[in-house]
Amino acid sequence: MKKKIIGSLFMLIVFVLTNSCGQENKNIQVIKPAKFEAIMKSDPNAVLLDVRTREEYKSGTIAKSVNIDFYADDFAKQIAKLDKDKTYLVYCRSGKRSNKTAGMMIEQGFKNVFDLDGGIISWKAAELPVEMPAKKQ
Repeated sequence: MKKKIIGSLFMLIVFVLTNSCGQENKNIQVIKPAKFEAIMKSDPNAVLLDVRTREEYKSGTIAKSVNIDFYADDFAKQIAKLDKDKTYLVYCRSGKRSNKTAGMMIEQGFKNVFDLDGGIISWKAAELPVEMPAKKQ
């Protein structure tokens, strides 16, 4: 009886550990806002990729972000055109879309992809700066 219980507990622990955090790809580097900001500052060539909708983007963004709408029909094509050798700092509102995007990018051979844990919500909660994007002429 004890062996059955121990075996069942072991299987439960293995299941929880292999399925935790809801991440689709184990290679995704999910990082806290402070580390996200540190990479931004230390790598001037890093690309900040905001995958929220255009309306969300207009409500405030992290400085120098590029907006590619996760829900756009050509989203995958736009991502595929990006330079795979650059560093990408990806975020959305809460972290779900950016996590999926980061996983997709890694699968496509992107080398350095970081996902902002908790999205722009956690960025704002950490009292980090948000700016209004420039209006297109």
